[in-house]
Amino acid sequence: MASTNYARLSEGLHLYRDTMRRFIGARMRQAYPSGDWFATRALTALTPAQEVTLRMDRERQQREVGATAPAEAVLDVQHFNQVILRNRDAFEKTFGTKATWNRVLTWMREVGDSRNEWAHPPLGDSDPGDVDRLLDTCERILQRVDAEVAKQVAALREGKIQPSEPAPVDTPPPPPPATLAGKGPVANLSAWRDLVTPHPDVQAGRYVKAEFAADLQQVHDGRATAEYGDAREFFDRTFVTADMKRLLAGVVRRLHGETGDPVYDLKTAFGGGKTHTMLAVYHLAKSPDAIAGHPDVRAIYDEAGGAPKKAAVAVLVGTHLDPATPHRLQEDTGGVEIHTLWGEMAWQLAGMQGYQMLADHDSKGRAPGSAVLERLFALAGPS
Repeated sequence: MASTNYARLSEGLHLYRDTMRRFIGARMRQAYPSGDWFATRALTALTPAQEVTLRMDRERQQREVGATAPAEAVLDVQHFNQVILRNRDAFEKTFGTKATWNRVLTWMREVGDSRNEWAHPPLGDSDPGDVDRLLDTCERILQRVDAEVAKQVAALREGKIQPSEPAPVDTPPPPPPATLAGKGPVANLSAWRDLVTPHPDVQAGRYVKAEFAADLQQVHDGRATAEYGDAREFFDRTFVTADMKRLLAGVVRRLHGETGDPVYDLKTAFGGGKTHTMLAVYHLAKSPDAIAGHPDVRAIYDEAGGAPKKAAVAVLVGTHLDPATPHRLQEDTGGVEIHTLWGEMAWQLAGMQGYQMLADHDSKGRAPGSAVLERLFALAGPS
């Protein structure tokens, strides 16, 4: 029986992927002998989504195979271009001139884009011209990495060797379907009401939807229910995802005075956890000691190199602040009115002394320059 074009594609991409993994691992260890090159050099070259996925793949690999398992084994064809591009000093000797370097990176992007068709075989067979083109691209890259493997890919392309049955791509298999007992419920599956206890208000019919919605302003004002307002109970009820843990550890490192992102732009669909994430940051900054013993928080502190000191916190909720109505401070301030986000932030971070630094800007509705803000943050401390 003649081999399919998809089988040729699959075998060629396996040869390409495995060879490039070994090549990247060897070059990275040679160029960066100290430290964890995978964490500090490879992951940081990827998109945030790719970074999270590979971090989890690496953790699973270490659990299943052991700590000495080669990190490059979790890299896939769509990662090679970015890792090599961001670590040029480790690879430029292999790829030579600037023109060759740019050509190879373009070829790697082309191969990386083919990953979806490889992982999800088409109905029928792959187009023979497309397969020949892709195998030719793999061969061109491999000629600069491992000439013997390049010859094998060329033989596949030319039909001189026949591929075996397509090997599976490294994609976890779907869970097996539950066994149905006729048309009744799934066999041996407990009813949800036997496993989950609804909130008392739900059981008693007192459920009010608004009370179960996270509200950052209510937490800051001390008006929120304990589920959100109490730092310990908040983390007891929160599942800290890998993404959230990474973000929170970055915030803690920043509060230590280390390098890290000073701004996080949270982009999710409605209900994607933006406010929940902000509440987690709020409690970490506002009440670090109260939650230090929580296992999830300890893991965050361990990753960040220790617990932060209590920080100054400003909360600016756009739907709460009214641009037409100034915020009048208590009488002992002389009846000061705050008109802008900048003035509100300065007041919350450093009280009247902080507000005075921006009082002129606030009264005139002008944004302060960076020098003024630097003085404000120096006064307020970690913020």
